[in-house]
Amino acid sequence: MIKVYEAIRMNSSRLITSYLGVKVELNFKNGNLLRGVNANLVTSDRFVQDAIENDSRFGVTIRLKSSYPESSDEKESIAKEKEKARRQSRSSSTREQRQAAKEEVNSVEEVKSINDVISYFTSLGETVEDEAQIEELKAKYKVKFPNLK
Repeated sequence: MIKVYEAIRMNSSRLITSYLGVKVELNFKNGNLLRGVNANLVTSDRFVQDAIENDSRFGVTIRLKSSYPESSDEKESIAKEKEKARRQSRSSSTREQRQAAKEEVNSVEEVKSINDVISYFTSLGETVEDEAQIEELKAKYKVKFPNLK
């Protein structure tokens, strides 16, 4: 069970209580006295809940604001949703990386003349007959020649 406690008329508070010989530190936060909001402490730890409820300040400066049932079904569904979101983000980023790799144009800097271009495409098993065919081959192999003059 998740319980929300509030420290009455406090912005924040750090209280220490002793329960069954164990010191328990209680940190109440997020209060705003100007707006009438008390500091809160949310816990699902049964020991801490017992320590608060058996403290002499409970009902005076500390009170139970609300409690929520903590079902195992909710925990499982939240865990499944997180796993599903993680898988989707991983697969979409992998898909984006593959797409970027496909669109990426390789730069061949050692090619400096038209004869080097012809040699490059010949080494790939292509025959080059004119300049229009060179442009087609550049698009086909996704290459550019930045040093070509």
